Amino acid sequence: DSRIVEYAVEQREPGAMRIEVDVTNPVAFPEIAVRLEQTVHGALREYGCRATDVSVREGVAPRPTDRKRRRVICTWRGSPSAASPIA
Repeated sequence: DSRIVEYAVEQREPGAMRIEVDVTNPVAFPEIAVRLEQTVHGALREYGCRATDVSVREGVAPRPTDRKRRRVICTWRGSPSAASPIA
């Protein structure tokens, strides 16, 4: 969706994903959030995966200025990429 200007995704545990988005028009956020959640669930189904908890929130949390921006991270314990960026 071209109305999304920034995003961050965090997988805190298997099956759970938190997506933060900044949008050009905050009034459109509810519609964007529903479409984004549907798109994520559809993409996961195509790969034979499922997420039990996908949350979409408005506003990307600020990141420390001394750290490289990571849009997608996996932070759940036991993950081969725990605390390391996926992309």
